[in-house]
Amino acid sequence: MTLSKEDAPPLASDEILEASRALLRDGRRDEALDLLEEGCRRFPGAMADGVPVFGQAFVQAVLEAWEAGPQITRRRLALQARLVGLIDGHPALVLPRFQWLDYILRTSRPFGPVVRTHLWNRAVVDPAVPFPQLLRLVSFAFHARATETLRLAVPRLRQLLARRLARHGAEDVPAWCQAGDIHLLADEPVEAEACYRTALDQDPACARAVVGLACAALARDATELACTLAERAADMLREAGEAEAAAAIDGAVLLWSRRMAVAPPASLEVVFFCHVSGKLNRNAHLGAPGLGLLEGAVRSLRQAMPLPDGVPMTVFYDHRDTAMNRAFLANLMRFCEEEGLGLVINTEHGLRRQWLHAFGRGDADVVMVVEQDHDFIPPCPSPAEILDLFARRPDLNQLRLNRRANIATGFDALLVQGARDRADGVTFTARFSNTPQFLRRDFYAGLVLPRIDHDIGNDGRNQGAGGVEDNINPWLRRLEGVIGVVAPMRLAGLAIWGHPGDPARCAHMGV
Repeated sequence: MTLSKEDAPPLASDEILEASRALLRDGRRDEALDLLEEGCRRFPGAMADGVPVFGQAFVQAVLEAWEAGPQITRRRLALQARLVGLIDGHPALVLPRFQWLDYILRTSRPFGPVVRTHLWNRAVVDPAVPFPQLLRLVSFAFHARATETLRLAVPRLRQLLARRLARHGAEDVPAWCQAGDIHLLADEPVEAEACYRTALDQDPACARAVVGLACAALARDATELACTLAERAADMLREAGEAEAAAAIDGAVLLWSRRMAVAPPASLEVVFFCHVSGKLNRNAHLGAPGLGLLEGAVRSLRQAMPLPDGVPMTVFYDHRDTAMNRAFLANLMRFCEEEGLGLVINTEHGLRRQWLHAFGRGDADVVMVVEQDHDFIPPCPSPAEILDLFARRPDLNQLRLNRRANIATGFDALLVQGARDRADGVTFTARFSNTPQFLRRDFYAGLVLPRIDHDIGNDGRNQGAGGVEDNINPWLRRLEGVIGVVAPMRLAGLAIWGHPGDPARCAHMGV
């Protein structure tokens, strides 16, 4: 008698694996994945080196299917849904031992970011995930700027920390500081202060907690208190041998204190950085030896942000002795004379040297930096609004007009906006950028200049544009390793005009 398919005994675990491989070889991907998912359901305890056998086989089959087939969006979304379905359909298999899946996805560009974040978001709230693994997830989320994961993690993190307080208080001080940082990112300064104070109760020498309290004070517009707390933190860091972090805090406190004691910034100047570009990917007709890019930048600035009479505007030209550069320079000299622009010719190449020359010559309180291919998009803030904002906010050092929408990606992967920032219409970011910006001269002199003055190592990066941001951002990353993620962005005072999600205020006409 022949058994029907319905009457056949269920496949053993080895048979499922072999049958799924055969289906995959025949191109029957969905059937193979269904069979492997059955294995996940029936044999959750099947392990190899601590990794679920069927879970790993399922994920590997998805990744191999993507590599072997047409890589189109519809297909990627379908396979991504299968991975998410594995997490949601088999939480007991995946979540308590999430590391194996996280490790596989770490190098998967098509699926990694989305599926990893989904995995983290499920794991941080799952009671089966033990405390040490929760801490790992929180660290992963800080590194990846996964703010949703951090927001979901903090209630359980604080609950577990509170339970451990009597026996593991000093051991958990870094985790209390991380919880405080998460609350600051979520604009919850009161909750943040509670976490930092708990950390200090367990370790009175915890400088990171004192820096966090200073940041919370800034969020509440208590700048004098922030200065006092930051000075205390700097002393503690010096005693602990963290001289670089202590110096960074000292520099920030010096700027805040001085600005509260003197007249607000009242003068503005504009500098344009200009050079002969290579072949342009867009608007090639604007390239050298013509001045289409610079002409467009000057015109769009004057239209989108009319400047008061008397605001100096200077072009800093990066010259090389070639026939193209000489023809370009001749056109540039005529243009500057006709438009009433100053002109400075540099022969030491690269953006870093242009910054040194530009900031070394002027004396305005606030400097607007414009690259030659910028196209400003109304509505932009007026110069009066900019100066008024700097006057109200002694903690603000740089204000950027973003060249893309204010979304959390790239240099702006971490965007933070507290109640005070919302009222002022700005969003803080964790990284320095060369895009169009208003920069306080005292910030340049105190914190930027010491890091770009003699460091030529990055001058050749990003087609000569890396000598500024590629010196500043490693410094910010080093500070994060000592005082956490939130404190450096507040100490540096780097902001973007507008709210999260607002459209771009600038575009590139060229590259």
